[in-house]
Amino acid sequence: MVPRILHAAFLGGTVLVLGILVVLRRTAPPVGGPDTDSLRYALLGLGGLVVFGFRAIRARIEPPAGPGDEAAWWRANLGLVIVSSALADSLALAAGVVYYLSADPVALGVAAVGLALLLVARPTRPIGG
Repeated sequence: MVPRILHAAFLGGTVLVLGILVVLRRTAPPVGGPDTDSLRYALLGLGGLVVFGFRAIRARIEPPAGPGDEAAWWRANLGLVIVSSALADSLALAAGVVYYLSADPVALGVAAVGLALLLVARPTRPIGG
């Protein structure tokens, strides 16, 4: 139950903040802004690192031994699942901030990648293997 609540909080909070940033950008854009190209390249570099880290962490999670003790499996792996979700969340939120600052559509694509990673990390999906 706790993993589902945490996942819902990660996903819901990220979608809410991204929505607010997109609406803010359209209604009250920031005055002056940083160089769009440098932000884009920094965000793409961060995206690559996060995807690599996400896959590396998820690869360390062993699949459940059997249908028996799911609670013990979650106790053993909850930390790794939370860290992988936090990585995906941070990528989506960083991309949202970059979109707010620069209105670069690439940032929205990177935010979509972060949200997709969060969806892949949902607790009802089989892990490992």
